[in-house]
Amino acid sequence: MARFRSVADKVRRSAPPVDPAATPSAGPKLLVSAGTATPATDGWTAVDLNTLGPGHAQDWAEVEVRAGSLTELRRALPWLAHAGRTPRLRLTVTRTDRPRALRPPALVGNRAVASTRLTRKPLQIEVELTKPAAVATLVRACLSPVEEIGRRHGAPGLRAAVTDPGALSWTLGLPHVPVAREADAADPLPAPDLVLGPERAGLPPVDTAFCSPAGFRADAAGFADVVATPEGLLLQGPTGTLGALDPLVGLTENHIRSLREFAAVRVADVSAPGLSRVLSQLSCAGVPVCAPDLTADLDEELGPDLAARLRDLTPSQLEDPLAREAWSVSTRRTALGRFSPDAYWRTRTGDAGPTVSVVLATRRPELLSFALAQVERQDHPRLEVILVLHGAAADDPAVTTATASLSRPLTVVEVPADVVFGRALQAGLERCSGRLVTKMDDDDWYGVHHVTDLVQAHAHSGATLVGSSGYHLYVADADATLRWTKNPTEAAATWVHGGTMLLARDDLTALGGWPAVPVGEDAHLIRAVRESGGWIYGIHDLGFLYYRGQGHTWTPATGSQFWLDAEVPRTAGFAPPPQLDALPHPWVAR
Repeated sequence: MARFRSVADKVRRSAPPVDPAATPSAGPKLLVSAGTATPATDGWTAVDLNTLGPGHAQDWAEVEVRAGSLTELRRALPWLAHAGRTPRLRLTVTRTDRPRALRPPALVGNRAVASTRLTRKPLQIEVELTKPAAVATLVRACLSPVEEIGRRHGAPGLRAAVTDPGALSWTLGLPHVPVAREADAADPLPAPDLVLGPERAGLPPVDTAFCSPAGFRADAAGFADVVATPEGLLLQGPTGTLGALDPLVGLTENHIRSLREFAAVRVADVSAPGLSRVLSQLSCAGVPVCAPDLTADLDEELGPDLAARLRDLTPSQLEDPLAREAWSVSTRRTALGRFSPDAYWRTRTGDAGPTVSVVLATRRPELLSFALAQVERQDHPRLEVILVLHGAAADDPAVTTATASLSRPLTVVEVPADVVFGRALQAGLERCSGRLVTKMDDDDWYGVHHVTDLVQAHAHSGATLVGSSGYHLYVADADATLRWTKNPTEAAATWVHGGTMLLARDDLTALGGWPAVPVGEDAHLIRAVRESGGWIYGIHDLGFLYYRGQGHTWTPATGSQFWLDAEVPRTAGFAPPPQLDALPHPWVAR
């Protein structure tokens, strides 16, 4: 089944691959290279992306765009406006671990696709149209799985134009960036809000579609180094060079993948040109960085909070896998809040980010003060609370006491006790106004960054549904804390905990909302996401603690033994994960 980044935005499936015509095209041909060597080929005009210009904006019989990575290909998109038009495109990515980021298009604008072919090694798409189309439009259509992320999480309303290929990294997160052109009185266009040219200040956003926490490994060991040479920066491993860094691009998905096996990256020469760019990318990817000698200039570029984290990573944190992961989670959160494309442009336009509707359904008013206190302290700036009282009354003293101190916008929905739980949740959904919706349970513990981490994961992954795929749980009757490690985190998932789900309200509505079932509503929603062609991403498990004790609507046949019999890490007593400062629980005497 094909994967789509959004259910609500899903409008087409890829056409079945058909071999293009075997005969070569007659006429001029163009080869554009981005991050790869440009070979001399008979019958082809070969240019590097940086030398591509207005003189190449003509009709070509065939065009090939060859990139060293998907990061470099996506960065090149606006500048490919200079590549003119063609009815035949070959798109080649010489190395990547993200093959699903490319797919053959079924339609390109209003142009019908005559044939397509997809191969994997190297990753390559060939497209033949019935009529010529703009090369940039063709490439964008092939990158549609990634471009859909940008459309959902970019900076709408901010018009920008680019005048120099060296500025392309600053275009990330902007929905449409044309190449700047001279004003034409016969066809006037509004002046752009932002012109991106040779003079740029500060660091650019990080392409978190490829430079993200996805793939983080808790079992890493050893060190890699960032090494400065006269030719530029290198990544060096114990057995040799891991890769050279293009100063205009920095890290690609291939560099990030090669670093996942190492516990940390060390930085010795903090004066190396381009280092701040690499540090922002490493931080967004959650790669631990040892940089104790950061300068004041780097503090200013990275932001003091992020710079302090890179400066203060200690050997003892690296030796403890849980402490290392906690450092990574805190650092990536800080970096994504500054350098992810959506956060980067929101900061510059004064946008506080998406509103999240927290749906909290309960039959137990005695838990409400505990539950709402956890919602109240969330650090996401825009939250509304949809409180579904399932058989309880709004004038119950426990309800009025719990809601009195809540500063977040609150909507109270009363649902009769005999309505099945799925219907109660649906009644809450119908009152949501946020762009994103998450469900929180009344008896579990949540860290203050819980919602922020889900929102960031939804943005960088492009998944339909995000949540915690692993989890810590406190088993009250055994007074033990377990870490359920049977599901990978920071990766595509087949399941996430129901008390941590977040997805776009439009997507949830398009799926029919929560199913009308008494139990198992979360499993039914997960199945609906997968059957619709959407996909699921599991975040880290350090900011959520699952309570198992009295009063659950679902209990396995073996009760607490279901967890206690599992071969997973266990700690005696109450031991919340390191990203969670646990509030006192009404049913836990401690």
